Parts: sequence; C-alpha cells; structure tokens
Amino acid sequence: VNLEFNRVTGKSLIGEFFSALDGLYLGIEEVFMRMTGLVGQQLADLRKQKQSMEPTCNRCYDLRGLPIILGDNAYKFFTIQKVSI
Repeated sequence: VNLEFNRVTGKSLIGEFFSALDGLYLGIEEVFMRMTGLVGQQLADLRKQKQSMEPTCNRCYDLRGLPIILGDNAYKFFTIQKVSI
C-alpha cells in the first residue's frame, strides 16, 4: 500500500499519516480530556504515563488512546494483518 501510494502521489504514506496525526493532536487531546467514567479514567492514566511533548510521544498517546475510546481490545486493534494476493 505504501509503495502504491508513493507511486501515485509522490509522497510517503507514513509521512503523510504522521503529519496529519500531528495536526490533529490538540483536538484528540481535548476529546480525551472530556471523557468521563471508566474510559476517562483509563485515558487519564494513559496521560500520566506521557513523559514529554515530543511528536513521537504525542503520536503514541493518540494511538494508544484510540482503542480505549472505541471500546476495543488494544491487542487486536493493533495486530498486523497479512494479506495474500
């Protein structure tokens, strides 16, 4: 997928993804902070683990919070799928 995206657009898919994620960070942080109940507590615990404001740290925080918001199993959420063509 990455190679085809690069061929068609001339851009790196991973670079574009992280650039977009960086731009959405403040909005995602706001959503996470507004959550209440068990989900809000889990996100607050995740926020306490964040050690800096570096982009890599922010990206990890955002991505680790997504399955919590969606009520999904984080292990299954981030598994790599092998596709045979």
